[in-house]
Amino acid sequence: MAAGFSRDEAEALFESGYVIFPNFDDIVIDRFYGGALTSVDYRTRFPTSELRKALAETPERPSARVFHATSWADVQRIIDKDFRTQRTLSFRGQILNYPHRRAIPNPHFAAAGLGEISLVPSLWRSMLGRMKTSFCDWFPPAAIEWSLVLDKAFDVEDIERRLKRLRDAGNWVHTISEMEDCGDPLVEDYARVRGDLFLEYGLVRGITDGLNTLLQHYGMLSPMLDLTTDLEIARFFATNHLVKSPSGPRYEFVGTNGKQSVIYIFALDQNESYSYEHARAWKRFAPQRPERQQCVVVSTNSFSLNLPGYFLVGLITLDFDDILPGTATAEQLFPNSAADKFLKALLDVDLFADFVTTF
Repeated sequence: MAAGFSRDEAEALFESGYVIFPNFDDIVIDRFYGGALTSVDYRTRFPTSELRKALAETPERPSARVFHATSWADVQRIIDKDFRTQRTLSFRGQILNYPHRRAIPNPHFAAAGLGEISLVPSLWRSMLGRMKTSFCDWFPPAAIEWSLVLDKAFDVEDIERRLKRLRDAGNWVHTISEMEDCGDPLVEDYARVRGDLFLEYGLVRGITDGLNTLLQHYGMLSPMLDLTTDLEIARFFATNHLVKSPSGPRYEFVGTNGKQSVIYIFALDQNESYSYEHARAWKRFAPQRPERQQCVVVSTNSFSLNLPGYFLVGLITLDFDDILPGTATAEQLFPNSAADKFLKALLDVDLFADFVTTF
């Protein structure tokens, strides 16, 4: 209001996601893209005095171009012709495009003819559905909780017996580092695995994003949005609908969903995305879903709720009927617990089992 907005305008801006940090009232952040940074870029973070002008502007070029494909060959042609000069591309398929609805949109992220695209992860959609102006933070499972899953790779009772024998023999074996040098190969192996988790958890960005990726891919809420580097996998998600039934969830082929399906194209900044790799602590499990889905994730937070939209460069509507499934199948992308040791371990831990999606 001090910058010249009426109370109604100020409230509409706030409910639309435009916020100001205390003590930094000269910068307005669009919390759907901007991040908690005190700099200006005139797209996601604006000088307060120039906000009205910036939101009224029509950018010369839309942030994401829209194409209409008449076949899967046409989809490939569009990508090869218009996007292969971009940075490494990632894709996402959906059976429907969801617009990002807010009273005051950000014109710098409008796709041609479609407005802003909603790529908000389910965690934040749940939060915003309760209160548009909520600023809840995200706290993933703690390392001690993940360790319950790791323990499924070992006979923990045998480890405890071995530790007791070592201590009864006068050995001082209590910390992880002491266990790593105790002389018992099984105890040393167990200690190294737990050490990998506890030492790196929360300290190295990669392992934290890796664990959150696992949450995302196994059906639990997370601040990640999952993409893929494989167009054929994006095709699966653009032509298959997740159906919930009494016997459990399943994917059902719907073709191009009455010509409503879309393929999104992203040119990602490596600093804002994460290609899943198995952390050392999980090498015994080799979680299959991220690997088989050629996973790339974008991590979001309360000040970048729709961050994947920042990297969206193209949207292809599938304006044709598709009667034949692609080569990717649900069985391939979502192997059962017999083929996925990590899934089996999750299902064996009560803390995680009730939240895991199985097919």
